[in-house]
Amino acid sequence: MNNKLIISFFIALSISYAELITVDGDISSDVAWTSNNTYYLNSQAFVKDGVTLTIETGTEILGRYDANYSADNPAPCLVVEQGGKIIAQGTAEAPITFRSELDATDPNYGNGRGLWGGLIINGYAPIANDGGTANVEGLTGVPYGGTDPDDNSGVLRYVRVWNGGSSIAPDNEINGITLAGVGRGTTVEYCEVGLNLDDGFEMFGGTVDLKYCSVIAVGDDAFDTDAGYQGRGQFLLVVRADDSDKGHEMDSKTNGDLDSQPRSHPHFANVTVISSVAHGEDALRLREGTGGDFRNYIIHGANDGVRNDDNGSELVTQDLAAAQAHGHPNYLYISGSMVMNGLADVPWDDFDESTDGAWTGTMVSESAGLAMTVDANGLPATLHVNPPLNSIAFENVDEVIDDDFFTQTDYKGAFSSDSNWLEGWSYLSVAEVLSTEDDKSSIIAQELKLHGNYPNPFNPSTKINFELNGYHDNVTFTVFNVMGQIVNQISFSNTLPGMQVISWNGINSNGASVPSGIYFYQVQAGDLSAMGKMTLVK
Repeated sequence: MNNKLIISFFIALSISYAELITVDGDISSDVAWTSNNTYYLNSQAFVKDGVTLTIETGTEILGRYDANYSADNPAPCLVVEQGGKIIAQGTAEAPITFRSELDATDPNYGNGRGLWGGLIINGYAPIANDGGTANVEGLTGVPYGGTDPDDNSGVLRYVRVWNGGSSIAPDNEINGITLAGVGRGTTVEYCEVGLNLDDGFEMFGGTVDLKYCSVIAVGDDAFDTDAGYQGRGQFLLVVRADDSDKGHEMDSKTNGDLDSQPRSHPHFANVTVISSVAHGEDALRLREGTGGDFRNYIIHGANDGVRNDDNGSELVTQDLAAAQAHGHPNYLYISGSMVMNGLADVPWDDFDESTDGAWTGTMVSESAGLAMTVDANGLPATLHVNPPLNSIAFENVDEVIDDDFFTQTDYKGAFSSDSNWLEGWSYLSVAEVLSTEDDKSSIIAQELKLHGNYPNPFNPSTKINFELNGYHDNVTFTVFNVMGQIVNQISFSNTLPGMQVISWNGINSNGASVPSGIYFYQVQAGDLSAMGKMTLVK
């Protein structure tokens, strides 16, 4: 045999052919899933105790679709049991993707939600349930919880979980990524849940940390915590469709006890929650005895900004020194520099219930220069999450906790002005929804929307809310009396896109108070204008 034939023979042996590999049942020995194959989750698959599943960069895992999931035909999901590990390390250029077998062009695709199950990881970290263990609903004999806060269930990095949330049992929809009793030895970075029917990330107790994670257009809550979760999170994004629920729903109560221990106490910083303006649901709901520490937030679009109810004995405060003196985990601290704009109702809700004590929260209502539009189905159509350098996002920035996890920043929210960690791998990038340019052209529509004034009637002052979907060199605010005469006029230069607030305290251009009565106001930006009516009552 000559050399050319030998070389050709070895080349032929080195060629591997892509396969569609069906996965279900127990995974009882170490295995690697490689990117040259596609893996088909036919039913529930379980990574057993002592077993490591390694998923190569760029690998795609498809969930079987069925319109009739049931107890006898449960939606497929991948379950990592206690003591098992998943090592899924993708990259921005080649992420690891879990999604439905259906493509968007399939007639059964619908809005892309609930087409298979999801990813469930179970660990040995502490939870608040009686006995220190529990079982994920819908799974038989799969416990989570224990005594090791540093427990390690593996690595999720650049992992995308799309189209999930169908039932793994009757009336039990699954979250995109469930982290049940998962410890801080586990790495969860650059991960995304998109188009899930139920919650995005849900942490049942545990101490797992999240960094650079996004939840896109899910049907329920984005980041859901309960049962004593005490992890950390930084650089988190929530993009809500019009029918999405809360950005956070955070509980602690276990077995009816609002002071059950460990008390849930997430430490989250640099979070952006964005939706179309005046979204029908609260941005954050912190309830049922949860503690926590929340800094450097930007909320754009919501009904109420933050709702807090059903408290236990935890201290609810915006005084960090008082919180720290009260002691971890029995306080709920919310930074007073949190940005909230585009609200349909109030920034703080339920804090003044008789059981909760008095609440006089502070926040920043000025726009951070973010913008979002939705399509006819209420799903994200255009999105701009990078705040311009001259926006409020760069003022009064909170110092985050000084430890080995958090990164000190000079901005609020999940993104700086000039970089975007979603680019290239997120659903938002793939669907060409995301704008990452930091200039005037990054917002596609030049539009002015008036959102009225509050309070109305008012005395002594009111706030006029309006939204710009584009940058404007000059914006003019004019107040008229019922005779059409100009009472006051104010101009603003270099006005950023997003929600804007103008306060009027019932004075004229000369600084003198005006009498009670009906007044009209006009907001004008270039060729665009809108008018409203307000009533001053003295």
